[in-house]
Amino acid sequence: DYPMAWFSLGRACFHEAEHGTGFDTEADRDALLESAVAYATKAFELDPSCADAYASAGICLLSMGEHDEAVAMSEKAIALAPNHAQNLAIAAAVLNKSGQPERSFELIKRAMRLCPIYPGWYLYVLANACRLLHRNESAVSVLQEAIRRNPENHPALHIGLASTLGELGQDEDAKRTAAVVLRLEPDFSIQKYTRRLAYRDPTELTRFEDGLRKAGLPE
Repeated sequence: DYPMAWFSLGRACFHEAEHGTGFDTEADRDALLESAVAYATKAFELDPSCADAYASAGICLLSMGEHDEAVAMSEKAIALAPNHAQNLAIAAAVLNKSGQPERSFELIKRAMRLCPIYPGWYLYVLANACRLLHRNESAVSVLQEAIRRNPENHPALHIGLASTLGELGQDEDAKRTAAVVLRLEPDFSIQKYTRRLAYRDPTELTRFEDGLRKAGLPE
């Protein structure tokens, strides 16, 4: 009957599904995400005020392509704890891929104000909001700052930068960034990477993929 334990178990399943290697097939990954949602649901059933559980359910549902439900859970988390910086940032990530980059931009900036010493992934969410709002130059600046803070450990930052530079037609910089991507992830391929990017709008996924192609990354 301890909701934070259920929430934490769900978050562990989510991170295993998104970043781990403990599964062999997409069906196994889907099962992990379903478990993560079930554990988060258990947490907020035990404690309806557990904002963390709603935020966790939201990001899991996003990965499952359930955009409306993901947004609803994220907004519930915000309503319960409007000054919880991490949940605001998680909600911003959900809203980016659910077709609401303006709202995402607002939330991630608020999260940064509430937590001035914020983790680097906040910058990735901000950069993605900028890119989706067609503020590509701003997205490049934000991603470069994120990379400056942590140059080696986040291939997603370099991948996002390569795509944005490719879209801007900054070919030399895009190709240099693509070379860093391939150094960090030698088996990188566009299709392998983007098949899990759960954008509601398929044109946004195509746009991201096209930027990666222009940067010279392999299909």
